[in-house]
Amino acid sequence: MKTITTSIFALILLISSIKNSSSQTINYKVLEDNPYHNNMEVTVMPFYVDYAPNNNLSLGYGINTSVVYKKKATFNFFIERPYAPVFDWGYHFGTIGIFPSPTVNVLHKFVDLELGGTYHLRDHTKVKNRKVVLSSVTNGRTTTTESIKVPATVRKILGVRGGLYNYHTVITARQNGNISGDLAGGGDIKGVISTDGSRFGGAARLYSTPEDPFFNTESATNMKVLGIYAGISSTSYHYIKIDADGYGEKGGYRFLNFYADAMIAPVRIDDFVGADGKRYDVSGKGAQGFKTRPFGARVGYEYTIVPKHIGYYAKTEIGFKPGLANSKFYVSLGFGITVPAKIKKIASEKE
Repeated sequence: MKTITTSIFALILLISSIKNSSSQTINYKVLEDNPYHNNMEVTVMPFYVDYAPNNNLSLGYGINTSVVYKKKATFNFFIERPYAPVFDWGYHFGTIGIFPSPTVNVLHKFVDLELGGTYHLRDHTKVKNRKVVLSSVTNGRTTTTESIKVPATVRKILGVRGGLYNYHTVITARQNGNISGDLAGGGDIKGVISTDGSRFGGAARLYSTPEDPFFNTESATNMKVLGIYAGISSTSYHYIKIDADGYGEKGGYRFLNFYADAMIAPVRIDDFVGADGKRYDVSGKGAQGFKTRPFGARVGYEYTIVPKHIGYYAKTEIGFKPGLANSKFYVSLGFGITVPAKIKKIASEKE
């Protein structure tokens, strides 16, 4: 048995060495090896989803821009909006229904906006083997890819980051875990007091009618969050272009970024405004208001690959936002098209 195991292991090593030696027989010439090739990325994301249980689901588009200033800092801008009201669940259920809503608040569609930067604690280069795809052929469900690994200069940045974080969304009565009454039957919001001391109940209810809440418009208002985030990031860039015998020019630009942030932000909830014009404080100060959480945390990952002039971008985040206390977590995912560029006046030079 020991002899058989040793023979199998030796065979695996032999096959591996043959494969490696075969890949090294491809001759190539390095045309460019410069991780400072680009210092700006503009990304348009035609698909972006942001989902937070007990809060909202938004499906829409986004724009992400980053600019690297020499070897000192990186600046970022991000915004995401829903395609249409039907793709913003909070707004949809607060405004669209067969029957009129018990509240007459002017509601605003979901928006998620960030403006920030990263200070480079360490910005250096290191030569590492990176894969260059020579060819890729798809036949049915099978994709065959040929690639080699070549030494490339990788720019690595360790930084501290921070900035402004702003988002607002529509929240509905259904999301308030402190509301008493029968939700399925259009229960009263008992205990919520208006500015003149009257209770939000009786004719002013959670839903427009108690008979069929599925088709009803819910009592709804706006939740607005404006605060700051701060954290760390680890980023790498490389740009390698080769001329491989039999394949021509191959390679391109690649960007990876991992980050982790803490967030703190006051949470503001607008009053419910009844059809009679009375305002009802549901900010969480009373026993039946929306309970909020002023802090959050997240981790995220960004990836860009640019084979030629236009590339592909992916971004994912998971964490919990400042907002409703009963919203346990959120997850977001986006895909886009990236156009890299270089601003020479703020560009870094090779070390």
